[in-house]
Amino acid sequence: MRLGHTTVGLLTLMRLLRMAFDERSYLVSSGYVASLAKRAEPPAEGTSLPWYSYPARDLLVERIHDSMSVLEFGAGRSTVFYARRARSVTALEHDADWLRRVAAAVPESVRLVQCDATSSESYLAALSGLGQFDLICVDGRHRSACVPAGARHLTAGGVLLLDDSQRERYRASATELVRSGFRELQLEGLRDGSSGPSSTSFFYRDDNCLRL
Repeated sequence: MRLGHTTVGLLTLMRLLRMAFDERSYLVSSGYVASLAKRAEPPAEGTSLPWYSYPARDLLVERIHDSMSVLEFGAGRSTVFYARRARSVTALEHDADWLRRVAAAVPESVRLVQCDATSSESYLAALSGLGQFDLICVDGRHRSACVPAGARHLTAGGVLLLDDSQRERYRASATELVRSGFRELQLEGLRDGSSGPSSTSFFYRDDNCLRL
């Protein structure tokens, strides 16, 4: 029996509604549906998950541990997430108002550094004297410059994370990092509040802290 266009349309609509409201649906269980109404909310202590692609977020939930040191270019919900799981967290952020909102959601042990994003040079100047880190997350301004600069501040088993790695303007720095001896694991999927898929990449070497 052939179904008419109207019937097919109604069946499709019913499937979409089931995906949006059924607790067994991935869109519901992953938090995606709820995130559509919460995109603009500030970080909240105890409830935040990183605003990365869901496969990357799930990997971090499983493998971040309390002996790791984390550096972030760009503070936010991920800062709250790392603060609850890692040994130490340092976050660099150019937006003073946003930095105050993050500060209200994280313990005092988290080091928050306001930096100047006028140029990549002034932005990266905040790295001076910070030492080395197990995980460095590039999710702020001047990402193409932060990728090679961040890699120089990794421990021997350190991993660098680049968010929105599908964007063409970041691919040159990602490719250069691979040429220097890193491997790339690019994880594509939905993220909170998104209208389509995005990618988060991990750059790693042998015997790395995330067991990639």
